[in-house]
Amino acid sequence: VTELRLADSPPGRMIAEHFAIRAGGRFRYRTAQGVLALPADFAAYMRGRHRQALRTNIGHARRAGLVVTSYAVDNWVPGVGDSRRGAISPGPIERWLVTDAEGSCLADSILSVDSEVALLHGLVSFAPYVRWALHAEIIERLCGDCRLLVTNSDDSYFLAPGKQHFQLLLGFQVSRLRI
Repeated sequence: VTELRLADSPPGRMIAEHFAIRAGGRFRYRTAQGVLALPADFAAYMRGRHRQALRTNIGHARRAGLVVTSYAVDNWVPGVGDSRRGAISPGPIERWLVTDAEGSCLADSILSVDSEVALLHGLVSFAPYVRWALHAEIIERLCGDCRLLVTNSDDSYFLAPGKQHFQLLLGFQVSRLRI
């Protein structure tokens, strides 16, 4: 069980609304979620044999000329196809993009950042090595500012095996959340 302490701030309220969504009489996003405990120092996160795959894939992304950028969006709401659309109030997010040398977008991600908890609303990538570079940049940004990074997904046990393995290599653990 991982306890989440959310501030009474716009991002904190958005994250709380996300975790208050119910489905079938239970909280939809509180059981079996991917949670990454963030160290204060990004270098500490990257150290060791267990992060070798991450370091290797970041190197491939750099050699491919991929560029990660982010910008703030003040009043983001979930998109038309997102089942959470009516349950989450508009609020601030960080939008993260990965582009190649020609400027084509290869990945897109949305992140809410509260004082102790960050919620990765979604991430989509379209090329090899892109998600590695994107996750590393997001984690580097959050180290020292947040305590936890939580993924937005239905129970982690139902993710595709490749996504489960990816989260494991990044250091995520499956946890039940208590708000």
